[in-house]
Order: sequence, then C-alpha cells, then structure tokens
Amino acid sequence: MKPLNYLRPQGKEIFKQILNAIPRDVSKDIDTYELSMLANAFDLHERVSAGMNKDITAYCTITKSGYSQISAEFTVWHKGGG
Repeated sequence: MKPLNYLRPQGKEIFKQILNAIPRDVSKDIDTYELSMLANAFDLHERVSAGMNKDITAYCTITKSGYSQISAEFTVWHKGGG
C-alpha cells in the first residue's frame, strides 16, 4: 500500500507510521485513500500547531469592521483537539 501523491513528505512518513502500527490482518481492509486522508489530517494538525506555537496572532485577524476572523487552519487545528 502506498500513500497518495498529494501528501507532502511528512504526510507520507505519517502514512507509513500508521500503516506499520496496524496489524496486517486489519490493514488489508483499509483503503489507501482513507489512510492518506488520515495521514494528511495529522500532517496538517502538526504544521498548524507548530505555526501557532511560534505566532498564534498569524491565525486570527481583525477585519476593518472590528470582526475577529479566524483562519481555516486554526479551525482545523481547534476541531482536531489542538
């Protein structure tokens, strides 16, 4: 089983780690698309978490009208348990 091409190198490594952690009799029932989506989600979570550790204000902006706008990346991170 190989990760889908859209994954970054880190996502491909996560894919391999997940696959290696799953017993062989279980992994035969998992499809590449689903496992690639999971690896991509972990990769995205890790990237956004690292960015927020450096500067969380980059993920939250205030519009001209004074409304707080939260980036999509922050939303994904937050909903993922960040």
